[in-house]
Amino acid sequence: MTLSILVLCACQEDINPCDQPDAGNFDIDHLVEVDLAIAPDDWDTVRNHRRDFATEFIGDCMSQPFNSNYPTRSAHLRVDGQVIHAVGLRKKGFIGSQSDVKPSLKINIDEYMEDVKLFCTDNMTLNNGIQGPSVLRQCLAYAMFDAAGVIAPRCNFARLRVNNTDLGIYAQVEPIKPLFMRRRFGEDTGHHYEGTLSDFSIERMFTFEPKT
Repeated sequence: MTLSILVLCACQEDINPCDQPDAGNFDIDHLVEVDLAIAPDDWDTVRNHRRDFATEFIGDCMSQPFNSNYPTRSAHLRVDGQVIHAVGLRKKGFIGSQSDVKPSLKINIDEYMEDVKLFCTDNMTLNNGIQGPSVLRQCLAYAMFDAAGVIAPRCNFARLRVNNTDLGIYAQVEPIKPLFMRRRFGEDTGHHYEGTLSDFSIERMFTFEPKT
């Protein structure tokens, strides 16, 4: 008599760590260490470029989204010891938070190399917080929204050095990108808009910029 035993194995699918709720480098108790190395002339181009009222509000400025005219330059990036040798670096901000000493910055990690990610994202946003000297305001507001059940990006703090010069503490804000959308909405499809001086009124609705 032969005894046959059938063993059923339930194999768990591999789980993408980047789809987990805590994916990314946004632990509020962790100070992110960010180092940028960039050619001095390129850094001067990035930090000194400005937007002004005379340029932005000339003509029928509310009839379309505002242009992002900040130049992008190549830089080497190290974040908490992990290195990307060529990223896109540009200034960010509309008008109120501009600075040539401590500029707010956007870092596009896959600007020059496709499918490159760092801590599950291909973008970093560093806000200088100069409109609130404690640099706490933005992270506190987003934490309050989250506690109230309002969808908001994660936020923690980073120390930034550019060419070994310490620029101090920044707010690192989670970009509104596919990782954020999957984490908060369960998928990364659909329509995504960014508003600058925008509102759902006939005077301001045309400044919404599609980011889908």
